[in-house]
Amino acid sequence: MTDSLGEVRARLAEIAENVGRAREHVDVAGARITDAIGVLKGLSEQHEESLVPRELLKASDEISRCSGLINGSAQKLSDIQARM
Repeated sequence: MTDSLGEVRARLAEIAENVGRAREHVDVAGARITDAIGVLKGLSEQHEESLVPRELLKASDEISRCSGLINGSAQKLSDIQARM
């Protein structure tokens, strides 16, 4: 039984590492999208129409949503680990 519990703890630790890496990737993607939007908004000041594609704004919203899901998953995982 102890080995099984140890295996579950080890797997949960691996998952926590993967979730942490996912959070890092989402943070980098979010920062890059934010930078791109800022540059395009700046360039838009010289044009009649916005140069920021709607899809880029949607991507920014999606990154925010993903970040929330990852943070929620990390919290649940942490709760499970604390109970073990």
